[in-house]
Amino acid sequence: WERYIRTRVPLNTGSYSPLARGMYALQCRQWFRSFSKDKFLVMKLEDMSDEDKGEQWVLDRALEHLDLPKFEIPNLEKKNARIYDDPLEQNVCAWLENFFAPHNKRFGKLLTSELGYEEDDWSNPWSYD
Repeated sequence: WERYIRTRVPLNTGSYSPLARGMYALQCRQWFRSFSKDKFLVMKLEDMSDEDKGEQWVLDRALEHLDLPKFEIPNLEKKNARIYDDPLEQNVCAWLENFFAPHNKRFGKLLTSELGYEEDDWSNPWSYD
């Protein structure tokens, strides 16, 4: 990890880099190999706003995983929501997509091979197509 950060992560910001924090496979691999697979639950933040899933679905999965009782969210109204008036410039978006694409695929492959997650859900997480 340290060698990877020194040689591959731009801006010399180390593990505190927003770029490095997004390299999930590098961070999670050792955890997955050190602890029982049933201890982990990996979900996408996007599932909370997914029309078919949503916040209640995410909470239900987390509570079930932790063997805790169900809890109904009393108010699903959005809070602290805002519209971003200043979107990223197209060249910045393209750079980020190109940078993270292989890392995202590697993380998806790790989830399917190490934890047995469904390949359809994780074969290309956060695809930008």
